Amino acid sequence: VADQKYVTAHYQGRQILLDEPLKQLEQEFGQRLLRIHRNCLVSLHHVERLIIAKQGQSSIKLKSVEQPLTISRRHLPQVKKVLKSL
Repeated sequence: VADQKYVTAHYQGRQILLDEPLKQLEQEFGQRLLRIHRNCLVSLHHVERLIIAKQGQSSIKLKSVEQPLTISRRHLPQVKKVLKSL
């Protein structure tokens, strides 16, 4: 998750602060990561399911993470495409 100048990587109940931008991480690990929002990448390995709400707000449920993460409308078509191909 990006917040201003830094990126916080969450993993196994821990987090680490990175000084690499999301764009660089996406280029480096693009085959394993999926952009769901302008400020968020998720690991494809940890995706449990896609949640499409009637109100139009979609989210993604990750394994071992309680709260689903919001998917932006802009990124939803690509998210659906990638998840369908898995």
